[in-house]
Amino acid sequence: MSLNIHSETLFKTAYGDRDWAFYKQLLGSCVTHGKPGTWLDLGAGLGLLTECAFRFGIDCIGLEGSEYAVHEARNRVPGLDVRLHDLGKPFPLGENSIATVVLNQTIEHLDKPAAQFVLRESYRVLEPGGVLLIYSPCWYNRQERKEITHINLYSPKTLAAEVKQACFKIVAEPNSPNFLLGKSSVGRAVVGLLFRLFPADFLSASSNCIAQKAL
Repeated sequence: MSLNIHSETLFKTAYGDRDWAFYKQLLGSCVTHGKPGTWLDLGAGLGLLTECAFRFGIDCIGLEGSEYAVHEARNRVPGLDVRLHDLGKPFPLGENSIATVVLNQTIEHLDKPAAQFVLRESYRVLEPGGVLLIYSPCWYNRQERKEITHINLYSPKTLAAEVKQACFKIVAEPNSPNFLLGKSSVGRAVVGLLFRLFPADFLSASSNCIAQKAL
């Protein structure tokens, strides 16, 4: 049975208890690592990250494939720039027109050809020196593998390889440890130390990547 990842039910289940303020920490990370200018939020969902950026004075465009989500975003914040768009098709933006592209919990929902296309399109629309920020779960995160909408999970190494193939330069991989020994203070301390010393893919809970388009 195929799953409609754009359905109203799925959005209410996944995001029903969130508002724009939930994304303030993520926005801070994007501000720290991104480039000032116009941002592009790919797979914007209900537009909560786009709204968070908007509330802090950042010019941000959201692209989202769900009619329901786009309708909800526009109704919630009139004037919010969230546009209905299939990420498997060329972005409705010119070359070198975007400073920062954000893929937050998006790339794992795209099949491999679509993900590769999105990376190439991100490179096209980014201005020289523009920044690509990807936040996604790791394939070695067993809990995330149970999520049936996660059809294309990467490890840090496989994600970095895809990003490099799209001509980006990797700047950083800010991943978090996968607490394989449980969440006790001792278990977390041991895995945290191992992850800092030996950041192997199987110890990572996330596959995050910060990359830059050549100047």
